[in-house]
Amino acid sequence: MPSHRGFTLIELILVIVLLGVLAVTAAPRFFSASGYDQVAARDQLIQLLRQAQLQTMNNSAECQVVHFKENQSRIPSSIAECAVAANGEQLISFDSWGRPNNALDVITIPLNGESAVQVCIETEGYIHAC
Repeated sequence: MPSHRGFTLIELILVIVLLGVLAVTAAPRFFSASGYDQVAARDQLIQLLRQAQLQTMNNSAECQVVHFKENQSRIPSSIAECAVAANGEQLISFDSWGRPNNALDVITIPLNGESAVQVCIETEGYIHAC
């Protein structure tokens, strides 16, 4: 009698079921970039806020205001756009000591995404992820 080598039907079904469970639970975590995008947006916002803060303290730029909306942030290139908020943008500017203007308490800027990522600006001017 010849001996047949190979996998049984039960072993094949079990492997297919295990691969299906892994595909449903683990694969989205590895292939989702939204968490990375959110951290990148946070780091960009912190960098732009610090840049505007330093430019204000050194009085070295024409526009020292950061515009941000959702996960997008920018410092306008023209003076005409500097103090004008467009389409739901929020503006943050600093005084000559590097403190945020009109801030009575900590300014918290939430970023949209799958986890709770925020940028905080303390009343004395310290900018950090919180």
